[in-house]
Amino acid sequence: MIPFDIALGYTSWNPIPFLVICGASYSMVASTLWPSLCLVVRDETMGSANGIATSIQMIGIGCSNLIVGALRDHFTYTQVMLYLACCATMATLMTVVCQFLDYKQQNCFLNVYVAMKKKAAAPAPSGTEKTPLLPDQGPETGVINENKETEDSKQE
Repeated sequence: MIPFDIALGYTSWNPIPFLVICGASYSMVASTLWPSLCLVVRDETMGSANGIATSIQMIGIGCSNLIVGALRDHFTYTQVMLYLACCATMATLMTVVCQFLDYKQQNCFLNVYVAMKKKAAAPAPSGTEKTPLLPDQGPETGVINENKETEDSKQE
């Protein structure tokens, strides 16, 4: 996206090839962004994660449209393309920083859930149940697990 924005803003070349590159770039972003959420978010929270990501994306698009409109009112398209190039540069830098910090901490958090999913997909030994989403909570938290009470009453 950075070469696209700079080429359209600072040259008088034919824009058709750059628009094709732009369309391909947007397609690649969409085809990698949304499936990658599945790799870093637990299955139980996937719907919320998609909703939050969509909301943040729409807020960014709305604010960017307002900024582009204001720039176009006071400046030329060259400044608009410079703004878009700066946005693409910041996104690239933030991605590199995020990956670097993840690698530096040596826990690879961005990829840890993939290993957890593979481990969970392994067949469980017979006679065991899946781990509950919420741990058992006792009287000290004020919440009593109803299933535990019924199990205790069955044992008596």
